[in-house]
Amino acid sequence: MNLKYKCGILSTLFFCFSCNKNEESNTVFFNYSENVSLSEMLSDIDIIKLETSDSCQIANIKQMIIHKEKIFVLNFPVGKNIFVFDMKGKFLHTIGSTGQGPGEYVLPHSISISDDILYVMDVAQNKIMLFDSNTYEFIRDEQCKIDATYFSISKNNRAYLWSNTLEMRSKNKTYPFHLIVSDLNYNVQYTAAPMEVQTGYHTRWTSPFTYGERNFYFVHPYQNEVYEISTDTCMLKYTVNFEGFLFPPSDFLKTNVRSDMYPKIIRESDYINQFTFFETDNYIVSNFFAKRDYYLGIFNKNRQEGICFNMKNVAIDVHAGCYDNPQTIDRDVFYSIIYAGRLTENKEKGQVPDLILNKIGDIKEDDNPVILKYKIKF
Repeated sequence: MNLKYKCGILSTLFFCFSCNKNEESNTVFFNYSENVSLSEMLSDIDIIKLETSDSCQIANIKQMIIHKEKIFVLNFPVGKNIFVFDMKGKFLHTIGSTGQGPGEYVLPHSISISDDILYVMDVAQNKIMLFDSNTYEFIRDEQCKIDATYFSISKNNRAYLWSNTLEMRSKNKTYPFHLIVSDLNYNVQYTAAPMEVQTGYHTRWTSPFTYGERNFYFVHPYQNEVYEISTDTCMLKYTVNFEGFLFPPSDFLKTNVRSDMYPKIIRESDYINQFTFFETDNYIVSNFFAKRDYYLGIFNKNRQEGICFNMKNVAIDVHAGCYDNPQTIDRDVFYSIIYAGRLTENKEKGQVPDLILNKIGDIKEDDNPVILKYKIKF
């Protein structure tokens, strides 16, 4: 299929309480290209090999946060634990433990850091655990009064942010919205992003909360609009368009909404069914899943120029021999995860250069993931 054609993005209106259309909002357009040299777009490439031991076995990284020269990793859903590494990959500490007591979790689904406090959301026990991110000591448990899947804390440490793909409940009141902003006492400040479709199933694979250098954002599921969140309101900041790709229209989303195959139907469609958003002072980076494949978009804010491409087209182009979508950002540095199994496979094919091999040394298929650290120069 020739993807080099331009099309508008079909999207339903993102109308929400306390969310307003910002007259200064920007359209971010990514032109599709089949011929991309990713290595020419990245600079300062480095590898962080996470230490592997019986104390820190990682099956899957659900969330990764870089904070004060430390890497906080949420290992979920297999391991259900939280590890801390230094910026050279040395294992430092395990935070909390599995259980039902104070500072213990059953399903740690989201983590967030603000003012040197690590917040851990346990969806099984419906509680928030607070830990000191410097000493790793447990501070206290807070019983949640809001049912949600994803949780974050605002940068000014003044508000809790909640999101779900199902109806949320707070103090026995039902809120059919994707976003709830509450104060630190769980009093709802405002709700946003009405649920136009009630599937009955969790269909979101990634957290809807993301951030830039100075701002905090919310990405609406199945929509192409990115909203800036404050404690008082949220405003439309960016409209994101990818050339040759459509977001699902309402009629499609409402098809088979009570089928247990709904997540598979969405994921195997040609529509964009998930995307993430990261921003620095100079770039916007957004990866998305559509047409049964992953794609990456890079937008230069100074030139107002963007490009997107299929990750398969650049699988062996980058220096590490393989490249995963960005997972987090710290200032102007991006971090991606490369699982050891993929890296060893590329090593056997001779697709990992000596520069990288010298940094990672011996690596086995069941080793912990490797972190690809880089900057953008597109």
